[in-house]
Amino acid sequence: MRASEQDRLTPGAEAEEVGEARAPRLLRGWAAAVFSLMSLALAVLMAVTLYFSLRSVSELSALEGRLFELGEFEKRISARVDLVNNGVQAQIEKLSSKIGALSADARQIQADLAAARHELELLAAGYAEGTDALEIEELPSGGEVRLTAPFSPAEDAAEGEEAQSTAATLPTGSQRFQRTVGPDGKVTYSRIR
Repeated sequence: MRASEQDRLTPGAEAEEVGEARAPRLLRGWAAAVFSLMSLALAVLMAVTLYFSLRSVSELSALEGRLFELGEFEKRISARVDLVNNGVQAQIEKLSSKIGALSADARQIQADLAAARHELELLAAGYAEGTDALEIEELPSGGEVRLTAPFSPAEDAAEGEEAQSTAATLPTGSQRFQRTVGPDGKVTYSRIR
């Protein structure tokens, strides 16, 4: 037998030869196992990343939907605020026009009071002069009264101080005078004797 065959037949040499042949296989096996484990870990990591990214995308789309609803809510609120603003402006304009009308009425009342004071002064002057009857015309403008003849009763001159105090208060609601309205709308006051 030859030496190489003999070395091959010996159990130690054979184990050595098998070990040399198995070492690269074993090394390749371990490398494949480590690569497989790393691939598995990477796949798990990618699956977890995918799960969280999908979850984030769904939360982001929900947030986008809420923001869209918020925009519509803002439009509705803006429309209601505009409606309330227009209503308030209309009420302010109405109040302003009513205040203007009241101011005009107040000026008219002041003018009427001034005219009434003037008429009272004429009545007092006429009462002091001693005429018997007073005629007052109501003008068609509604409410304005004009004195057409002065008033002063001649018989009351004898009464003295009582006549002067009556002239100061004027006989608007006095029982000493009678008011008569003619068919043409003329109002006449005459003294009751």
